[in-house]
Amino acid sequence: MSTTPNPGEVPKVGITPEEHAKKEILQLVKDYCSAMDSLQPDRLKKLYPQVDVALHRELFKQYKSLKCSLVGDPEYDRFDASSAGGAQLKIGMKQQVEMKSGGAPKALETIATFIVSRMNNSSPWYIDRLQVVAKPK
Repeated sequence: MSTTPNPGEVPKVGITPEEHAKKEILQLVKDYCSAMDSLQPDRLKKLYPQVDVALHRELFKQYKSLKCSLVGDPEYDRFDASSAGGAQLKIGMKQQVEMKSGGAPKALETIATFIVSRMNNSSPWYIDRLQVVAKPK
């Protein structure tokens, strides 16, 4: 009896806990960008409990629109996919801001450093801290 798989069959490989965690973290970052697009600070709060809602509410009042997009792949400075895991990652972020006061839309290119964690394997990842700096020219 042969144990070799059929030639056209692709072997099924399970996703590792690390790959799964990285997918969830990337989705969290994408959801953060979508929440920024919505101009609704309360949507940010669900992903980033420590966010300054009052500051964002004031900032968003001045915006006619905001389009957030991610640039490149995340770079992990620290990564722990264990049950009560955490990670620190950097990713390029571009924001196209149109002000209510008019003028040409501004494009802000930044590097965002997200520090994220989760309570356990069955809980979602949350943003603990976020630092955004202008992308070096």
